[in-house]
Amino acid sequence: MLKVFIKHPGKLGYTAVIKDELKEMQELVGGYIETVRFLPDGLTIVCNEEGRLIPLERNILDIYGTFFIVGVEGDEFRSLTVAEARFCELLLNGEAA
Repeated sequence: MLKVFIKHPGKLGYTAVIKDELKEMQELVGGYIETVRFLPDGLTIVCNEEGRLIPLERNILDIYGTFFIVGVEGDEFRSLTVAEARFCELLLNGEAA
């Protein structure tokens, strides 16, 4: 299981726990997954690799469709820490967090 921060287009993001399985990740983003390195180190965005082509609704920056943020250690995903989840809330939800 992985603790992640999920962001749907036009909605506030939230922290959730998902299975650490490719199929579940693909279902969440609506297709094949792509990772986008995210600051600070240790965090990455996982999104639909064809989101812009399909086209899915624009979310933030150049990310289309639902995405989630997860921790990364080496080549493996890991759960977000409490501090990382709070960072994502403040960054993506602003004062609504």
